Amino acid sequence: MKCPNCNMENEENAKFCTSCGSKLMNNQTQAETASTNEEPENQADGVKMPEMPDLTERKIDWGDSAETDNKTEAGMESGAEAEPVLEASEYEDEKKTETLEADTTAPMISAPVFTVPTEPEMPKKKKGKGIIIAAAVAVVVVGVAAAAFFGMQKKDPKAEVFDAFKSVYSSEEVKPAEEIFGFSDIFKNAQKSSTDYGLGLTLVKDNVLGLSGLEGAGFDMSEKNDLEKQVGSLNLGIIYGGVNFTNFKMYYDDTNFKASIPDLFDEVFVLNYADDLAGQIERSPYLGKYIAESGVDMDAFKNYIEYCQNLYTPDSTGPIDFAGLKERFDKENDSFKKLKDSIKVEKISEKKKFKVDGKEVTCRGFDMVVSKDNLIQFVDESCQFLLDDESLKQELIEYYSQVMNLSNQMYGSSIYGDLYDGETLVNEMWDAMDEGSTELIKILDDSMDDEVKVTVYLDKQGRMISLEAETGLTNEDDSHAVLGLKVEMNGGAYLTQNMTASFTLDVDGEKGEITFAKEGKYDKKDLTCDVDFGLDFDDELVEIAYSGSYNVEKGDYDLMLSGYDNGSEMFKMSVSGAIDDLEKGKGFRADADSIMISSGGMDLLELSGYYSIAPMEDEVEDLEGEPFDILAATESDWTNLIQSAYMKIFGLIGKLN
Repeated sequence: MKCPNCNMENEENAKFCTSCGSKLMNNQTQAETASTNEEPENQADGVKMPEMPDLTERKIDWGDSAETDNKTEAGMESGAEAEPVLEASEYEDEKKTETLEADTTAPMISAPVFTVPTEPEMPKKKKGKGIIIAAAVAVVVVGVAAAAFFGMQKKDPKAEVFDAFKSVYSSEEVKPAEEIFGFSDIFKNAQKSSTDYGLGLTLVKDNVLGLSGLEGAGFDMSEKNDLEKQVGSLNLGIIYGGVNFTNFKMYYDDTNFKASIPDLFDEVFVLNYADDLAGQIERSPYLGKYIAESGVDMDAFKNYIEYCQNLYTPDSTGPIDFAGLKERFDKENDSFKKLKDSIKVEKISEKKKFKVDGKEVTCRGFDMVVSKDNLIQFVDESCQFLLDDESLKQELIEYYSQVMNLSNQMYGSSIYGDLYDGETLVNEMWDAMDEGSTELIKILDDSMDDEVKVTVYLDKQGRMISLEAETGLTNEDDSHAVLGLKVEMNGGAYLTQNMTASFTLDVDGEKGEITFAKEGKYDKKDLTCDVDFGLDFDDELVEIAYSGSYNVEKGDYDLMLSGYDNGSEMFKMSVSGAIDDLEKGKGFRADADSIMISSGGMDLLELSGYYSIAPMEDEVEDLEGEPFDILAATESDWTNLIQSAYMKIFGLIGKLN
C-alpha cells in the first residue's frame, strides 16, 4: 500500500511506512482489524504486548509518539468516540509529537530515552532512509564548505616565502639597542634640530712607541649647531700634561666666519664671505695680494661654502637624493617584479628542526628556482634604468662641478687631469658603467649555470629561519666553480640576534669559505653581542672578532675588537667605560675610561676619552674680542698683531714646564 505522507509503496500488512515512519493504521481493511481481535489469549483487552526495542540501534526521538499512537489505536478498536482525558505530562508529549510531525524538515536527532512503561507500548518508529540521506547530504555540504573556507585561508607558497624574506629585518622588530638608547631617533633628530656635540681623547700611557713625553696630552672638542638660525660654533681645547693648554675657537653664520686663540690674541679674526668677497680681496692692502699671487679664487671658495651649506640644511637630501631614486625605480621599473614573478616556489614534504628563540622548533621547507635568463634580465634592466635616469646624472654633475670648479679656480689647475668640468667626468663615468654592465651580463651568460637553487625553511610564525642556495660558474679554462650560501637565524630578542652564515667556493676541489657568526642575549638587565667574521682561503685563515656587553642599570659597558692571522693576534682594541646622561631618543654621553690598543699580545697605548650628543641647550655665542678683518688689515696691522702674540707665547711655554 502507498504511504499517504510520502507516497512510498509498502507491504500490504505494514503498519508503518518504511521510508518516513508514518502510521498506515487508517488504511487497514476490516478483515485485518478483525484478525487483530483473534490474537492469542496472552493479549488482553485487544492490546498487543510490546516488542523489546533493539538497544544496539540508535533511535530517532519523536517524543513519546508511540504511546500516543497506542492509545489512539485502542480507542478505535473499542469503538470509543470520546477523546480520552490526558494527564499533564501526556498532554505535553502529544504537543511535542504534533509539532515534530508537522515540521518533518528538521527532525531532532538524539540518543534513545528509556522509561519503565506503566502500560504496554507500541514499538517505536524506526529511522527512515530519507532522513539518513538528508543527514548525509548535510554532512557533505558542511565538509565541502569547511574545506573551501580553509583552502581560501591557505597562503600561496610564493607569497609566504617572499613575506618571510621581509621578516629578516622587519621594521616592527625593536632591537635592544633601540629600546635602550633610541640611536636612530638621536641621529635623525640631529639632522633636523639644533644639537650639541662633544669629543675628547687623551693619551694615558705609552709602552713601546716612544710617546711617553706626551702622556696626558690630547684634545677636547665641543660643537654647537643651530640649524634654525644657521649659526654654529666650535671650541677645540688642546690638553697637555693633563691640563688645558690653550683653546682654538671658531664661529660662523650666514655672513661671517670668525676664529680666535684667546691665549695668543686679543683680536678675533673675521672674514666676511657674503659681501663681494672678490672685491674685498682686490681691495685688500696686504693679504689680498698674497691670495691673488697664490692663484686662489675666493669666489670659488665662497660658492663652494654656500653649496655645502645648502646640502646639509634640515630639508636637504644631500648630494644625491637616494630616497627619490628608490621611488623612481619602484614606480618606473618593473624588473624586480618580473624577477619575482618568474621565480618558481614549491612546498617540500621534508621538515627540519632548528633552535629558535632558545627552543627547538619544526620548520616547513620550500624550494625556489631562479633561472639564469630571468636573473640576467633583471641585472640588465636595472643597470639600464640607472643609466637612463637623468635626475641621478644631473645630481652627480652638479656635485662634481662644484668640487672641480673649486679645485680649478682656487689652485689654477685641476687635480682631475684634462677634465675641466663635472659634466665631462660624469659622462665618462656613464660610459664606463655602460661598458661594465655589458661585460657583467656577458660573463654571467657565458659562465653561470642555468639555475640558482634555493631552499628556505619557515617557522610557524612565517619567519625565515634557514636559507641555502647553490649555483655554479664555468671559467674560460673549463674549470667549474660551485658557489654556496647558507644562513641560519636562531632568534632571541629579535630574529637575527643569534645567527650563522657561510659563503663557500669550490673550484675543482680547492675550497674557500667566508663565515659569519653572531651570538647575543638581552634580558632587560644585560645586553651582550659577540660577532666573529672569518676568511679561509688557501689554508690562510683571517678572523675579525667583536665582543660587547652593557649593563642597563649601572650603564657600564665593555667593547673589544681584535684581528687574527692563523690564530696569531694582529691587533686588539678594548674599551671600557659607562654611559651617562642618557635620554632615550635624545642624547647620551659615553665615557671611555680605558682604551687599550695592543698587538701580538703586547700593550702599545692606553687612551681615555668621551663622546656626547644631545639637544642644544645654550645659545650659540659669538666670539669675544676686537674684530680683526683679515682682508682690510694693512701690513702694519699684521705686524702689530704678531708682536703682541710673541710675548704671550712665552706664557704658553711656561705651561709646558
